[in-house]
Amino acid sequence: MTELFMKILDKSVENAKIPKDFGTGETLYSTEIHTIHHIGEQDAINITQLSKVMGISKAAISKFVNKMVAKGYVSKICNQENKREVKLFLTEKGRMAYEGHKVYHEKICDKIDGLFESYNEEEVIIIKRFVKDFEKILD
Repeated sequence: MTELFMKILDKSVENAKIPKDFGTGETLYSTEIHTIHHIGEQDAINITQLSKVMGISKAAISKFVNKMVAKGYVSKICNQENKREVKLFLTEKGRMAYEGHKVYHEKICDKIDGLFESYNEEEVIIIKRFVKDFEKILD
């Protein structure tokens, strides 16, 4: 059973490494689309806030953001009250990728929800307990 579960985790990790098109005609890597996702969730977020939300250093976030600006997904605007602070916003292209990413996740969730329909309530409770316990191992 452990080997089967580890195989599923390996597939998930490998799948995350494959860049995907989220509706813009360009492929984005997981770190890129998740940067876009978090900016889309909180327009006018700054680098420090984004760093905390994503659990990544400010230097790494700055690198991702600059890459997304160069690709036309994100714009930077200086805060008028604090000239040292830069606010981040999605461009139209960034918004398109953000929405495409939401649809991608909805499709995956629908498939998982469909799987649960084949189990009875007691089995679902056991599966949920296992997943929660497994998540604690990863923390």
